[in-house]
Formats: sequence, structure tokens, C-alpha cells
Amino acid sequence: MTREVFAHVARLTSFRSKANGVIFGRSVLSPLASFATLATLEAGFRKILSGASGRMARDSIRGVLARKPYVRVYAPLISIGAAALCGILLFSSLMTRDLTYYEYSYKGKVLGVVKDEGDVYRTVSRPETRATINERAGAAVVLDDDENIEVKKVIKLTSSEVPVDREDDIITNIATLGDVNVVGRVVHTGTGEIGTLASEAEVDKLLDLMKERWLEGEDLSKYSEVGFTDELTTDEITTARKNLETADEVFDRLSRASFAAIGVRTVEILNYDEEYEETPIYIDDDERYEDYELVATPGATGLRTVTAEYVRVNGEFSEQTPLSYEVIRPATAASTIRGTKKLSKPIGSGKFARPANGAVTSPFGPRWGRVHEGIDIDVNYAPVYAAGDGKVVYTGNKGDGYGVMIAIDHGEGFETIYGHLSQSSVNIGDEVYKGQRIATSGNTGRSTGAHLHFEVRIDGAPRNPLKYL
Repeated sequence: MTREVFAHVARLTSFRSKANGVIFGRSVLSPLASFATLATLEAGFRKILSGASGRMARDSIRGVLARKPYVRVYAPLISIGAAALCGILLFSSLMTRDLTYYEYSYKGKVLGVVKDEGDVYRTVSRPETRATINERAGAAVVLDDDENIEVKKVIKLTSSEVPVDREDDIITNIATLGDVNVVGRVVHTGTGEIGTLASEAEVDKLLDLMKERWLEGEDLSKYSEVGFTDELTTDEITTARKNLETADEVFDRLSRASFAAIGVRTVEILNYDEEYEETPIYIDDDERYEDYELVATPGATGLRTVTAEYVRVNGEFSEQTPLSYEVIRPATAASTIRGTKKLSKPIGSGKFARPANGAVTSPFGPRWGRVHEGIDIDVNYAPVYAAGDGKVVYTGNKGDGYGVMIAIDHGEGFETIYGHLSQSSVNIGDEVYKGQRIATSGNTGRSTGAHLHFEVRIDGAPRNPLKYL
């Protein structure tokens, strides 16, 4: 660069010394470039150009003049060159200042350029701009000025104007970054995670969408409770913004999976009338075996209004629990003599008694495109009796269509099932005997009317009950 400066000065400069009449110009300066002193002079100017102090530069030039007296002849020219270089340095300093910018980045990813490094820190630290960042990100953004945001000084050497980011640009660049850390809500059910959402409001929206799927068009005011079969919990986490889902996205994904992860549970309070019987008054007779019962005084059925809790899961009946009764016509209890003498442990024989008094309305076998695994007996809220000696292994409502049911193990692989009961009179573990009343028929579960569904199973496989009665 120094050689170019000398050459440029030599082309422009020409003067005559009044003392000796010698013309100094292109012809003199060109040989000068080959002198050994030129290298020393260049070293001095390089110190100026590389940022050394003016004192160091002047000392370098004076050293040359002291060692090489003939160079003093060129002192005027050197002074002109030095002045030109000072102008160049000053212009360079001003231009460098104008070409200084600041790149800002998030975790090493460059987001943009600003003119003042304070612009970035002011934007991410003010409460009002932080609120705008959260709004545009759709979640609460987690920013640590020291760890997440980095601002670095850069020099932009370009002839065109460098576009710089304003406050709104900085907000948008940070808020729309997929890798920016945000606060999210992970939704859990009993079977695992179902999604990560941006806020509690999005979680509530997701739950509302799931409820609407099963309850669309229904009057929700008729339900005393609308909830879910699994307990739903949320945990707050810090995650990348790109990991968040909206309520609509999670809902669509669950819809494609047939909602296997969660069920909507509704509770409705219903009132209906039913006939009922009072519990018989038993007169114990220790001379007779426990399977003996004889009605001494018949009773009379009553009529009452039942207030019950009716539960559905995803629109399908699940269970029914009576809450209260209002008697319309009271029932009269029957007096029954029963034996108390213990029998030996029951052993399955495969010979069963009819569990109820009524006609068979639907036999065993194919029905409605599938196999009917038992028989239906036409009894309307009437007594149901054990078909044989055995032990109660289940009583309750599994929500599988049988409604309130009883299962009795008779030994040797024999088991009988009693379904659609209105109520059960036995408990799991009870030993029962053939002909013992165990329940009242009803209309619970998937049923088209009051009746008893009766099955006989051998080693778990359903068989035609009529062959064993």
C-alpha cells in the first residue's frame, strides 16, 4: 500500500528547487522507490496504518532522516506524503466507524444485525417487549441474556446500505425461532403422555374438544358430571418451541387413534318406577339342609320410584347406581322357612336347575350376525336362583354389556352366568346352593327389556344351557 501512495504522490507532484533549479517529480521519485531507505520509510507508514501511535511513526521517519542525510532533499515530498497518509487514516477511521455493526444470535444461531448492541438487550429485558415476544411465540419464552443471547461486533465492507433490525424485527426473529425455549404443559393420562401444549388455556380447549366429540348436540345441563375415565394431570416443562402442539393438533391425532388413550365419562341422574320385594323373613330350621326353603306366608310386591346415577363412557352405558327410593305402594315381606344344616362342599355335576320361571325368548346360537352365548328368559324384575351348588366368583358391573351380573363356579370347570340383573343379593366368595335366590332380574347393560340372560360355560367356553337344565 505504501508503494502505491508514493507512486500516486509522484505522479501528482512536481516542483523546482529555488536553491539549485533541479526539478523534482516523476523522474526523481521513481529511482527513489528503489533505494534501500524506501523499505524503512514503508515500515514507518505501516505502523501508522496498523494503528501505532503518531509518536512511534514520527520517530521512525526521523530515524531515517538522521541516518540518510540525502533523504532530507526529499523532505518536502515526504511531508506531503505524510499529510496525505494522515488524511487517508482519518478517512479510514471514520469509514470503519460507519461500517461497524453487531450480529445477535440465540444459542449460536445468527438472527440478524443491529447498529447498537444495546438494542437487543433492551428489547429482551423490557416487560412490555417480553410480553409481545410471548404473544407472538404463542407461549412463555424463556430467555437468559447471558446464556441464550449473544451480541458480536462485526465490520460490514459493502458499497450498499446494510439493512439493520429494529425492535419489531428483533421481537419477531426471537419469537418465531423453532429452537427458542418456552414453557409448555405436558398432559398425562393413566396410559402416558398425550401431548405438550403451550398453556393451561390450550389444555382446557383440548379437553373441551374431546367432550364435544362424544356429546355433540346433547344438552349438557342434564348431566351432573362430565369428566374422563382416566385421571388427567399436567406438568410444566421447558422445551423448544418447535415441540409444542396446539389443542387442535393433539385432538386430530387422538381422533385418528380412535381415542384409545382416554374416554369421556358422563353421569346423569334418572328417575324411574320399579316393582320391588321386601327381604323375606326367614325362620331357621336346623333340621333341614341349607338348600331348603319353603315360603310359609307369601309376600306382595311393592312399587317405588328410584333415583339412580346413570353412567356412560363415550356414549355407551357403563353402570347404574341407585341413590334413593320413594315408595309408591309398599311391599309385604314373605315368611320363609330355611334350613341351616351344612351341606358338603359342592362338586360340579353338570346338572342344573332353571334359574328363573319364564319362557325362553332367545335361544343359544347365531343371532344378529354373531353368536348368542346363552339364553334369554322372559322374567320382569323377578327372583333369580342359583342353577346349582357353587361359589360366587364375581358380582357387579364390568361395563361389558352384561350390566349387573353374577358368575358362579360349580367346580369341575362348570360356571354359570346371570346377566342384566337389577340387583344382586350375594357377594364374591359366597357359597350358594341350587335353588337359592341370588338376585332380581332387570334391564341393565345392553338390553332391550327386562329379562334374564343365562349362560353355562365349561372351561371358559360357552355351551347351550338347555342341554344342562
